[in-house]
Formats: sequence, structure tokens, C-alpha cells
Amino acid sequence: MKQWIKSALYVPKHSKPTDENILRLLMPSFLGMILCMVFLAGTTWAWFTASVQTQPQTIEAANYDITVLIKDGNNQPLEKTEKGYLLSANAEYTITLTAGGTAKEFGGYCIVRCEEATLYTTQLRPGDTLPFTLIPEKEGIYTFTGVWGSYSGKPDITNGCTIGRKKETQRVPEVSEPQQNSAGRKDVHIVQAEDSLWGIAAQYGITVEKIATYNDIAQDAVLQIGQEIKIPPQDYEVPAASSTSSILPEESSSKPGEAAESRGDESAETSSDSE
Repeated sequence: MKQWIKSALYVPKHSKPTDENILRLLMPSFLGMILCMVFLAGTTWAWFTASVQTQPQTIEAANYDITVLIKDGNNQPLEKTEKGYLLSANAEYTITLTAGGTAKEFGGYCIVRCEEATLYTTQLRPGDTLPFTLIPEKEGIYTFTGVWGSYSGKPDITNGCTIGRKKETQRVPEVSEPQQNSAGRKDVHIVQAEDSLWGIAAQYGITVEKIATYNDIAQDAVLQIGQEIKIPPQDYEVPAASSTSSILPEESSSKPGEAAESRGDESAETSSDSE
């Protein structure tokens, strides 16, 4: 075998170049090329079969989301509009945020926005809940956005906190609308600024005397704002005694002539006594 390989591949020195000698010189190169092709084919086949049999590995990115539940003062849940949740000013809302997703190691937080106002919650991992109370300062659309990761600043919303303060509204005293009679006139007039009996009488087409007598006040009385002035009906007549007392000041029991006569009589009696 050794002798055959030597005779096939060995070329003696100083031998003349012939076709047989050249073939012997190229034989090792041919053998090397054949071996390389065999190795390359085997490697290709091994790679192909491994790719077919091995299942592809899928890498999924972590996701994070927030579920929002808002209840009003009557414990009724609010429906979400197309842009967000419409909250009224100075109303109390109970909000519960529930975190979800696959970012279990770090979790995330929620951003609450309304126009220029922005609030940040504390860290929430999937499955955590965060209840708090919100009292909006003004009416607007509120949005709740879940963000994966951690907030670098100080959170504004923590577990069980209250955001905002309820303002006390001043109650305006209700003024009952005066009833109207069959003629369509009001029975009671509520005194406003700069009102007077003369102006009220002109407004309702009645005399000052009748209004003063009907309300048992003087014709030149100073009225108070909010005072109720009863408007007499059109057929109201001022009693004779009330008319005299309301128009004129109190008169003495005797007339001026009678008073002069009485003074004359007194002087005559005085003179007779002196005699």
C-alpha cells in the first residue's frame, strides 16, 4: 500500500516533465479539494437539519397597564368618555387604580392629567391596587396613563390619600316668588335698593296712602332692603279714620277759632275777678 502511494504520488528529482508526472503533482491538490467539499457539505447539512428541528425562541417585551374605577358621591361608577373621565368641580370621587401586565419585577406608575395639572402615583406592580380620593378644583377631562418603570420624583398620589379640598358653597337665601292675584298683579313687593313708597305706588298703579295704610306704616317711612311690602287690591279703600291720621298730623281736639274764643272767655273771667 505504501509502495503504491509512493509510486502514484512520488516524482523523482531530475525526471523529465511528462503528463504522468504533472498528474502526480496535482493529485494531492485534487484530494485536498475533495476533502474540503466533503467537509463543507457535511457542515451545511448539519446546520440545515438543526435549524429545521429546533423551535424558534420568541422574546416578548414586558407590558404594563392600569385599570381605573371611579365612583361618585352616590357610589355610582362613572363611564369613560372618548377622551377620558369627565369630573365635576368640588365633587368627591373615590378612585381605585389596579396595575396589570407582565412587568412584575419593576412594575410602573400612573400619570393623572387634566389640562395643565399632572399628578404621579407611587410605584405599582402588577396586581397592586391604589385607592384614593380626588376632589377636582375645576371641571374637566381626566386621563389615567400607565407607565412602565419607576418615577424619579416624589409621588403625589399614595395609598388612601385625598387630593384636593372641598370648598363650602355659600347658600343664597331663597326669595319666594310673590303670588299673583286674578288681575295678574303681585301681592307682595320685596324692597330693593333705592326703593321708596312713591316709586312702589307708581309701579303698581296705586296711591301711596293706600300702600302705607295697608301696611300700617307712615307715608314717609324709610324702607329696608328685603322688606316685604304688601300691595293692596285695586278695590281697597282707606278707612276714614286711617285716612285722616295718615295724611295729617295729630290735631288738637278743638279748632283754631274755638281756641281763640276760649282764650277770650278766660281773659274776660280774669278781668271780672279782678274787679
